Amino acid sequence: MDEVEIHKGKGVRIINESDAGLVGQELSQIYEEEGRKLLPETIVARATDKTHALHRFFTWDNKEAGRLHRLREARKLIASVTITRIEDPRGTSVRMFVNVTRNETEPQRYINTQHALENPETRAIVLNRVNQELASLRRKHSNLHELATVWDAVDQLATVA
Repeated sequence: MDEVEIHKGKGVRIINESDAGLVGQELSQIYEEEGRKLLPETIVARATDKTHALHRFFTWDNKEAGRLHRLREARKLIASVTITRIEDPRGTSVRMFVNVTRNETEPQRYINTQHALENPETRAIVLNRVNQELASLRRKHSNLHELATVWDAVDQLATVA
């Protein structure tokens, strides 16, 4: 494997920059030991051991883990509902609700997409999140040269906005 530097991914909350190297090394070791594949079930099974380096990154209190899991499910429910305008000849669907959380310290809040886009403050939050998601996709898939024209179009759009 090529020599690399390991960093925390943008927007990742579970680890900090100093933990990224440790997590990356542990995941790489599990990957190699498991025949060059990484399964979440395997990671959890290994991290169950209190002495394992990844143990502290999991919520082992089942009551708290259940609460966090249900919050994740609620977010998925919110994201799962789309609307299509009857008068739209293209039949374009959009999410019914959009996340308008201002920063990572406040609880996530969602409002009706149309209402969010009508208000300048929440519209700016939505556009900022879209730009962050596009930047994340670009980083994640920067090695796929087939997407170069997509990134060129994103760059052109960014200069217009």
